[in-house]
Amino acid sequence: DETVALMRCTVGRSRASGCGSEFLAMRECNRAGGRQLVAEAGAYAMAPGKQPIFEHGAAALISTAAPPPRSLKGMVDFGTDYAQSLGIASGEVRF
Repeated sequence: DETVALMRCTVGRSRASGCGSEFLAMRECNRAGGRQLVAEAGAYAMAPGKQPIFEHGAAALISTAAPPPRSLKGMVDFGTDYAQSLGIASGEVRF
């Protein structure tokens, strides 16, 4: 069961990896319309029959997407890029 696997990951030594694959498996198995992504050859692919819900060209993005590095620098870099995408300048604070 995917939920149990995620729970075991988050309380065990595996949590250092971030439990990303366990989280994705749990999320996909609980979708009301069925899985949209499936694990395939060490990456992810669109589930059979789910291509119409994705934008054209999304298949190439899904299989190459990787999470940011799990480090303070990785999180800061991601946060900086995300803030810039929202129009927030470096060092600016918004509430």
